[in-house]
Amino acid sequence: MKLWIDFQSHNLILLLLIFICTFIIAFLSYRFTIPPLSIKKRVFLLVLRWLALFCLFLALSEPLLGIARKSWENPKIALLLDSSKSMNIKNNSLSRKEVLQGLLGEKSFKDLLSKTEVYSYLFSDSLVSFDLTRQLPPFAGEATAIGSSLEKLKEGLKDKELSAIILLSDGANNSGADPLAISKKYNLPIYSVGIGEFVPFKDLSIEKLDYNEIAYSGEKDTVKVTLKNQGYKGIKIPVYLQEEKKTLTQKEIVFNFSGEIQELKLVFEPETKGIHRYQVIIPKIEGETFLQNNFKSFTQKVLDRKFKLLLVSQSLNWEYNFLKRFLSGNKDISFESLVFSKSNQPVSGELSAGEKLKACDLLILLDSPQFLEQNQKAIRELIYGKGISILLVVGEEFYKRGGLLSSLDFLPFEIVKGEKPLNQTFNLTLTQDGKVHPITRLSDDPEENLSLWANLPPFEQMIPLKEKTGAKILALFNGNQEVLPGIIVKEQEKGKIEVLSFSPLWKWDFLLWGIGQDNSAYKKLWENSFRWLLSKEDLERFKIFTDKNVYKRGEEIKFVSRLFDESYQKIKGAEIKIKLYPKEKEADSSLFNLTPDENGDYSYTVSFLPPGRYLFKGDARQNGIILGTSSGSFEIEKTSLEDEDLKPDKELLQQIALLSGGEYSEPENFPSLLNGLNLEKRVRLKTREIPLWTQPFLLILFILFLATEWFFRKRFQLL
Repeated sequence: MKLWIDFQSHNLILLLLIFICTFIIAFLSYRFTIPPLSIKKRVFLLVLRWLALFCLFLALSEPLLGIARKSWENPKIALLLDSSKSMNIKNNSLSRKEVLQGLLGEKSFKDLLSKTEVYSYLFSDSLVSFDLTRQLPPFAGEATAIGSSLEKLKEGLKDKELSAIILLSDGANNSGADPLAISKKYNLPIYSVGIGEFVPFKDLSIEKLDYNEIAYSGEKDTVKVTLKNQGYKGIKIPVYLQEEKKTLTQKEIVFNFSGEIQELKLVFEPETKGIHRYQVIIPKIEGETFLQNNFKSFTQKVLDRKFKLLLVSQSLNWEYNFLKRFLSGNKDISFESLVFSKSNQPVSGELSAGEKLKACDLLILLDSPQFLEQNQKAIRELIYGKGISILLVVGEEFYKRGGLLSSLDFLPFEIVKGEKPLNQTFNLTLTQDGKVHPITRLSDDPEENLSLWANLPPFEQMIPLKEKTGAKILALFNGNQEVLPGIIVKEQEKGKIEVLSFSPLWKWDFLLWGIGQDNSAYKKLWENSFRWLLSKEDLERFKIFTDKNVYKRGEEIKFVSRLFDESYQKIKGAEIKIKLYPKEKEADSSLFNLTPDENGDYSYTVSFLPPGRYLFKGDARQNGIILGTSSGSFEIEKTSLEDEDLKPDKELLQQIALLSGGEYSEPENFPSLLNGLNLEKRVRLKTREIPLWTQPFLLILFILFLATEWFFRKRFQLL
């Protein structure tokens, strides 16, 4: 045991000086007494006075009495037991779970329990504390999340000063955080034991579906199915595509050898527009071990037809060629093109402009004012009647005919008279509207989006325009002496108009390939423009959606929400509540609130839902006012993550042990692993501090010493 005193007073030096002065005064007061006393009596009275003053000094200097004691503690370890479904797989005569249970019954493990403090847990898709004195429960976890379990374990036991972690698992990780990344920075040795061997079994499985999220009624579509054969030779099976138990199409496939992976295409024709839910199914084969992977679902949005575009250009230039190539690669768009010569004769395409105009949803004019003038009546009727949209790329031809365009009241701009086109290199700057508008969003990250606009290849020409009332400027050229709009948009009663006054845009495609980048910004700008122009409704200001439409059993379902005000600025601090329930069982609903983050986004993650189709409804409120409502659905398959790959992954367990500073072992070497653990007892120093100035004994001693001195002074008849 160790003792010490620590003085807490901030005026300790002053108190010490006062204490010394009072000691000196006391000494001088007993140097000569009346009547005179013997030296022994004077020393006795002086000591009483000094003791009283010392008690007073201790009280005023706020001393702490520290007491430290050493004790020995058993080392602490954590035990992680894999309780996922894959642990039920049998290797020869024993299942992986039975092998694990046998390890817990080893004498060496029981010896470890007697000399250590063990915190034991079961883990699969979650982490649950487990009492080792109880019998192991059924292992039914739908996923194996080793990395996430290690994270949760460390956080939950951060105050326990663990010496090591023992991990008993088959290593078949299929969910959560990367266990290798977690192990590398874990700062605790992980001793892993790989349980299970790969035993050949018979199984036919649907591995993957590749499908179009959007299809069109009356047009053939294709879903590509990837299948895997394990254990069968020379077998032929049918593959069905169904909707609500109605078979839409089927095709046979032949597997010649075990381990073979094949792809086949199922062609079908959606009949009606709307959301369709399809199932790809293979039948059960004799001797098949697992049936859950014989079924996969997907969701598809079916539209009544593709959007039709009419592309008109005044010449066969680079802008036209690059845009035409982009449109040709867009499977959701059907387009026709017209190209005119200087004499206004068609160079490419037929001259049936009237019929093509009536059929189109979007008219794109690449510096083609003549076409606009000649068909202005038909275009005006289509804008205000049918509600078609127009995208204008304004160049020198528009500039030359600026006066003739003044009669076109539906255009959101006019040419600035007397001002010449800007001919220099420049980049556009986004306005406040442009920073939030879907057209100019090249990246979802606001800072990255601004950086892209500032650093992409510069433009070389801009036509001087002035926006009309009701139009918005999304991007502009901000020079030293002039400010010119680069992107102008306007929403009519039905259709929309977008105007680009800069060129060349095609260099965003061509030049970036030469510096090791790609044309993603070029494609994104056109895609954003077409999406906004063709949408009959603007960007939804409130939307709740899930990160997938179809989940495997055991997968986490992430809900995400976006909430904007009228200017499409994110609304922070709102309350977004969701009601989730199985289809046709709304009474079994659950309620939860989405959690906001610092960026104004909202999210929530749900786990452990059984297979089936689920619906959800939600609303956003602020200060008791409803800002919007949203709804949606998703589906959970019977197939779980555990059904995808049944092989143990001992290499992963070896890497976890290596990166964390631990050791890997096979089950038969488990006793040697335990015996080699460096688990020495720890010295625990327990300290206690007692504030002496709050103790009543100081006051009692102070009074006692003064009273005793006073008593003897009276007895010695001192003045």
